[in-house]
Amino acid sequence: MAKFVAVNGIKTTGEDSIDRLTCELVKRGHEVVDLGLPVIGVIGASRRSIQMRNGRLLRDAVVSNFGEAARVNVITHSNGAPTLFRSMWFAGVRYDNLFVFNASFRSDWAWPAEGFRRMYNIYNPYDKALKWGERSRWLMPNHIFGSLGRTGYDGPPDRRIICQSNAFRDGKNWHNPWHRWDLAEFWAEWIDERVDS
Repeated sequence: MAKFVAVNGIKTTGEDSIDRLTCELVKRGHEVVDLGLPVIGVIGASRRSIQMRNGRLLRDAVVSNFGEAARVNVITHSNGAPTLFRSMWFAGVRYDNLFVFNASFRSDWAWPAEGFRRMYNIYNPYDKALKWGERSRWLMPNHIFGSLGRTGYDGPPDRRIICQSNAFRDGKNWHNPWHRWDLAEFWAEWIDERVDS
């Protein structure tokens, strides 16, 4: 049985997206904590203070539920990736596997050297929500939003990061990889094969 924390994106509680995946992981006997971040919009998500607060919430959820020395896996969707990245700025946690779906995050930024063991970046080249979201960098060049979840990782070489294309054109903005329950089952099995129980 592996340990997971799930981090939802913006404008959602995760009910019709990441929560479907976590339900399937629980059925397989894994222990899953739903971070359940407050629902925020694009403007709120762009504020560094909100990102840092959410990062601290993730770090605290890991420590309070599993302890500092636990091997914890994290699953994120969309804006959950900046939360994950910011959580690595706080002492006391090092993640095992990261499963980052349709990440609204810069594709060219390096990830912390000691923050995790392995990252699976699952991206959709057709993701319309990320296509529009990454354009915010025209206004704010150093902004954390980007196209990691649409193009894959293209930052400094990092053997820990494995990119997996998941090209689909279904659901709203082609952004939710679990818009159907059978897809949640598929990805739960895929994740299950990649974690140490």
